[in-house]
Amino acid sequence: MTTLLTQAEIRVTHGANDSQFKITGLTVAKVRRNLATVFNIPPHAYANVNGSRVDPHYRLEPGDHLEFRVQDGWKGVGSMVWTEKEFCKFFKITPEDLRAWIAQGLTVRRCLDGSLRITETAMDEFNRGKVIEAPLVSDLPKEVSTEEAATILGLSKDTVLKLRAAGLLEFRNAAPPGSSRPVYRFLLDSVVRLRTSYETDEPTPKIPQQPTRRAVKGKRKYKYIDYD
Repeated sequence: MTTLLTQAEIRVTHGANDSQFKITGLTVAKVRRNLATVFNIPPHAYANVNGSRVDPHYRLEPGDHLEFRVQDGWKGVGSMVWTEKEFCKFFKITPEDLRAWIAQGLTVRRCLDGSLRITETAMDEFNRGKVIEAPLVSDLPKEVSTEEAATILGLSKDTVLKLRAAGLLEFRNAAPPGSSRPVYRFLLDSVVRLRTSYETDEPTPKIPQQPTRRAVKGKRKYKYIDYD
């Protein structure tokens, strides 16, 4: 595989690990110390630059290809090392999911150029339950702010807060500890459920009307009354 390097980049490889770093001027010994864990470089590996073996004090020059190799007869570690992008693609997760894993204890290593690397060993330890498992960010319930809830419901923010107080909306307070001003986050499903909770009324029964009595023309007379 042909790798295109910029003038300031140095290609560093060890087994299946292959990356480029802006490390011109550093010694091989310093690069080894910084990448030993990330690239799983064993102590018995030796350094080659552009195909020739070099000592630890060799300073890297632009365009160099530094390769750490293990002598024949030695068994290498053989673990994978991923960049952030490669790791997310391999495990089919989002960058937010990766940050959640890191927060829960997934060990990552920072390279000389500031980029992160995740080793297969670190992932194995994470999967074996050496850390507290946390749900993926993508698996968490979707939330909306008070303003977003008001937009969905077609109401004012004050009315949304009244619905919350009435127990009609599920919410959590995302304000930092000690804050006197609440920051409500509403469960999107709860908001949508309220928005689509249509009802129908029973038809109003008709009240039977009394038959209309005809008015009597003239003065009604009764035979037992003397009108004279």
